[in-house]
Amino acid sequence: MKIYLLNAVEKKGNYLTLSVGSSPAIRVNNHLIIENDYPIINEDTNRIILQQILDEKQLQELYIKKTLNTYYKFEKDNLIYRFKVKACRQIKGWNLIFKVLYKDISDLKNLLLPDVLSKIIRDYKQGIIIINGLRCSGLSTTVASLLNTINQNRYAHIITLEDTPDYLYKPHKSLIRQRLLKIDFKNEKEALASATKEDVDVIFIHELNEPDLIKQALIAAEKGILVVTCMRTLDARHAIEKLLDCFSLNELLYVRSLLAENLKAIISQRLLPSIDGTYMVPITEVLIWTHKLYSLIKEGNTDKIDSLIEESDNLGMQTFDKSILKLVNEGKLSAELALNSSINRINIDKDTSEI
Repeated sequence: MKIYLLNAVEKKGNYLTLSVGSSPAIRVNNHLIIENDYPIINEDTNRIILQQILDEKQLQELYIKKTLNTYYKFEKDNLIYRFKVKACRQIKGWNLIFKVLYKDISDLKNLLLPDVLSKIIRDYKQGIIIINGLRCSGLSTTVASLLNTINQNRYAHIITLEDTPDYLYKPHKSLIRQRLLKIDFKNEKEALASATKEDVDVIFIHELNEPDLIKQALIAAEKGILVVTCMRTLDARHAIEKLLDCFSLNELLYVRSLLAENLKAIISQRLLPSIDGTYMVPITEVLIWTHKLYSLIKEGNTDKIDSLIEESDNLGMQTFDKSILKLVNEGKLSAELALNSSINRINIDKDTSEI
């Protein structure tokens, strides 16, 4: 097993999949590579691996629920290798997916994220900041960089609430406590309630996915805590609508008011291959609190948010298309890929033709 994992790390892979009936597969820069030089995985192979990485209690849980998320780490040549593991049952046997957890946390500039993100995370001491995007959009990397920016620049007490953390933080100026949802608490609501009762400045909770949790987070923000969280939607408008859609008409006016007051920014992102194909480049949409955004949310005019972003680049906001054009100008994205990935194809076609 360690041979497969070390091979994934050596190739700078993000995921290793061991699926019965197939050779090991590594995802590198969103490209799936089948390792045909390795033998095909059989049911016994994955069963033995599970027995090596899980304790008796975890094995029993897996056999009952047919799925399990956990950690695995090992040491080799004085280096520690860490992985998130998802095991699940399929027709042919157990399927194992290892996510490689790299130690280093990159800064926002090295991640090619907009400069305004540094300003957002340094200026706001209270409210909610949402990092938004679909699967494999690099959200956990952006969150880690944002939290580490706080850690390196101000004295703050940071609590993270996660199922299985992708990064481990080394304290600089801040005190950072990383807590595990399924181990330290019964559920997310208990975890967030516990964190808000402490002497805390910043809380990261991995996702807001139910009404009570959303209200808890908004109330925590209203009381002076900076709450950072993730959502899984296409863009800022859809993120706001998804939050509001969780509530009945009886609660909607109250929640709109809370969200309008406390939402400080939504950073939505997607990943595209660089012009040379050697790395992934984030394209970003940035929505920042303004009095106009406050009015749009409170009055239920979320359909006008896209226009607000497009008209407010002087305030640090940015559309996906503006992000794409900037990266094309910097030589990091190809004009052809920019055209195919744009929201407004006509504008991108016009602007890239002038480059």
